[in-house]
Amino acid sequence: MRRLLGLESLEGRRLLATITWSSASGGDWAVATNWSPQQVPTAGDDVIIPSLAGSQTITVASGTRAAKTIQVGGDEKLRITGGTLTVSAAEAILKGTGSIEVVGGSLALAGNGWSNTSTLVLASGTLNLGGSFTQSSLGTFVRSSGTVDITGTINGGLSLDATTGPWYLRGGTINGGTITTQGVNTLRAGAFNGPGSFLNGTTIASGSILDMAEQASRITVLNGLTIDGTLLLGGDVAGIGFSTIQLSGTQTIGGSGQVIFGIDQNNRFSTIGQNPVTFSFGSELTLRVRSGVFVGEGSSASKPTFLMQGPIDVVAGGSGLRIHGDILDFITSNSI
Repeated sequence: MRRLLGLESLEGRRLLATITWSSASGGDWAVATNWSPQQVPTAGDDVIIPSLAGSQTITVASGTRAAKTIQVGGDEKLRITGGTLTVSAAEAILKGTGSIEVVGGSLALAGNGWSNTSTLVLASGTLNLGGSFTQSSLGTFVRSSGTVDITGTINGGLSLDATTGPWYLRGGTINGGTITTQGVNTLRAGAFNGPGSFLNGTTIASGSILDMAEQASRITVLNGLTIDGTLLLGGDVAGIGFSTIQLSGTQTIGGSGQVIFGIDQNNRFSTIGQNPVTFSFGSELTLRVRSGVFVGEGSSASKPTFLMQGPIDVVAGGSGLRIHGDILDFITSNSI
């Protein structure tokens, strides 16, 4: 018996590639004929914009775009005016002598150990810093406006001044090091739908501010926190937002600075888990409270303990300091 052989069609496969801008002038990132080969770059592609005649601008105007790395040559510009561009790799993901400009929409940088060796400009829109990086990973960074969100893990601390502007910790982690801010250029905790943000063995430097004024902002402290500057829960004492500091495991909150609770009665320190752990607040750390609460997860047989060794100043005009004493022990060596 003769058997007939059949052919089975296979699904199309797109090989990850180097995609080079081929138009002699600027144009729209989303147009396939502007590239060689003629395809719009995707997340696994290395993108090259070579040196062109004159100073040309390639624009990301809308939609969700992606690349593995982007190299901009000459004095060309990659300009994001709308939509989202995500660049993700564990290497120099932005490079070249040209510039990447965010004037609308958002640029997201991700990948463990990414870096920028081009010129990155933020004039409007949002820069999302994801993956794992250090502040020096940003390289040449010019900011006149816009928003910077830390959504990944920044290692070794953070320094903010008039050149960087304020940054937001929005679901990200500051891993070790010192937070240093100048004037209005503070680190601000943003609201985040999820587990919130994290401080892991971090110090807030003298004269510096971590501002948790945005409604429903939440930070979990791991491996202790040193506050030599100011931590604002719900803004300053007149602030109307509310925010939460969560403590996981035995923690020591030290330093010679201050923690300020705003007017919302939901501003809080709270514990995670039902283990009988102790949270110690140093003798030189001042609590100024207009409205706030200490909350513990536990039971009558397994209570967490808040040990307050520094001064507590209750400011008039709010609900004062409340203690959920049925599920925690609150011990203070000073009068309230």
